Amino acid sequence: MILQALCKYYDILDTDPNIDIPSQGYSNAKISYALNISKEGELKNIISLKVKGEKGNKLFPRLMTLPFQEKRASGIFPYFLSDNSKYVFGLVKDKNKPIEISEKHFESFKKYNLEILENVENDESKAVKKFLNNWDIQKAEEFLASINGYDEDIFDNSNFVFILDGKNEFIHDNADIKKVWISNIEKNIEGERGQCLITGEDTTLALLHGNLKGVRDAQPAGAAIVSFNIPSFISYGKQQSYNAPVGVDSAFKYVTVLNYMLQNDSIQKIQIGDTTTVFWAESAKSQYSEFFNALFNPTMKSDEKKTDEEKVRDEKAEYIVKNVLSVINQGGKISDVNKDIDDDTDFYILGLSPNNARISIRYFYKDTFGNVVDKINQHYKDLELEGSRFDYTPLWIILNETIVKQSKDKKPSPLLAGRVMRSILTGQLYPDDLYLAMIRRIRCEQDDREKNIYSINHTRVSVIKAYLTRKLKEVLPVSLNEDSTNVSYNLGRLFALLEKAQEKAQQDINSTIKDKFFATASASPAAVFPALLKLSQHHLRKIKGQSNIPYKVIWPDNEIEKVMDKLELKDGIPVFPTTLNSEEQGIFIVGYYHQRQHLFKKKEVEKELVEE
Repeated sequence: MILQALCKYYDILDTDPNIDIPSQGYSNAKISYALNISKEGELKNIISLKVKGEKGNKLFPRLMTLPFQEKRASGIFPYFLSDNSKYVFGLVKDKNKPIEISEKHFESFKKYNLEILENVENDESKAVKKFLNNWDIQKAEEFLASINGYDEDIFDNSNFVFILDGKNEFIHDNADIKKVWISNIEKNIEGERGQCLITGEDTTLALLHGNLKGVRDAQPAGAAIVSFNIPSFISYGKQQSYNAPVGVDSAFKYVTVLNYMLQNDSIQKIQIGDTTTVFWAESAKSQYSEFFNALFNPTMKSDEKKTDEEKVRDEKAEYIVKNVLSVINQGGKISDVNKDIDDDTDFYILGLSPNNARISIRYFYKDTFGNVVDKINQHYKDLELEGSRFDYTPLWIILNETIVKQSKDKKPSPLLAGRVMRSILTGQLYPDDLYLAMIRRIRCEQDDREKNIYSINHTRVSVIKAYLTRKLKEVLPVSLNEDSTNVSYNLGRLFALLEKAQEKAQQDINSTIKDKFFATASASPAAVFPALLKLSQHHLRKIKGQSNIPYKVIWPDNEIEKVMDKLELKDGIPVFPTTLNSEEQGIFIVGYYHQRQHLFKKKEVEKELVEE
């Protein structure tokens, strides 16, 4: 299913003249430099092809379409018209070691390229052949040091291509050379014949599948989805990838289109925990991926530290998110926002995780684009809570809130990230461990008021609210509900009011009752609330005795009484539950958060009244 969908997507992109995706016999590779050679094969200078990354001024190799470069398993294996310094110059340098000569690598590169170019007699081919025949390995190090554009980092995993002096195209892009390369590829295709699992056709099967590059934390040289390399994987005598018979053409297509989506600047890729997620529609139109990227991974609001380019990108993403979700919430379709989008187009989401030399499939999801957007919209509605810094909280921020602050490994659980993703895309219950992780972080962490860091923050409470909304089938409010009769909710409100009374009575304190009693109060109310109510009487008396507080301030004891009236009484004394289960603890936290937000807004109103 996955490989079939990828091959189909490759065919869609390959037929679009505006999309540059490698054709059969070619692949994408990272290139750092071009070797500018004369018609006589003399190296005139070295041209840097590096480009700036998405952030900062650091330079990175440029991604280019080159004659297909197979995975190097072991031994000597040269490429055509592009390779590293070991093959192109016969020179290699390891860290903290002097440059060494590797004649066998250069000779293999020379022989391989001369054989393919033997019958090509244009200027480009002749120049390369003369370069290879005239290159003196023994003097190469000294000669390179005198060349304009030389830098020692050319030996640092840098790859090279050739360009003929005075021409604007790279030699591997020359039409005559392309023809001879394709002819060479077709001539050298070897392998067993059999039925391809993807197309069902009888064809030559791929012994090895290509590598994927761009999956975070996977091997830099690339890793494979389909790979068999030890005897225990042999089935019915089938070696390597013959265990999963895929035609050479199909293997090329799915690897190529995945690498296309995994490029550094791709809008079809987002990172979720350790999982690199790619997504595509059965369409060559970029709007589908652009909308999904903006909706599922909304950027934070622009700030002064960002470049003009980043600000433009942020504003565009914010525009997409607000417009699309506004239309959806009013019962409209995405096609009402953008006529180029068909809500019924099939859309795919694939999660890839590193696993040594292989790549694991974390999740795979298919639905219509309209349904995908509906599910994302529902996710944001479930999370909706007042007091957010963002209009829509990205998933990576949610996952980061599950990390123990003292942990050396600042990464969320990879399995949790996958389960949360499934919950969002299917509309099912959020994972229990996501909910419990938020509860634990709230109960275990202390506030740092000087740094404005609080254990009970918007993101954690919004996740708790969203979990409870789906689990209990009860719509929890976005803001304070003063009419609620839920005991756990009102106990949370009561705790917030008691804490506020303490803060008013003991101004500029470093810790409050929350730091000492919140964990117990939210789990075993009966154990602490009677003592807290008794303590609050002292705080309230102290507040009323302070003369420097404006008379227009509304005293919190009135609100305390209103909440107390909602609790069960026995002989005129409030009855507090002995214990609260995990769901009730979550409702307690939501009530506490709502009340704190309400008090904060009231404080702003009071400030305005006093200033008037």
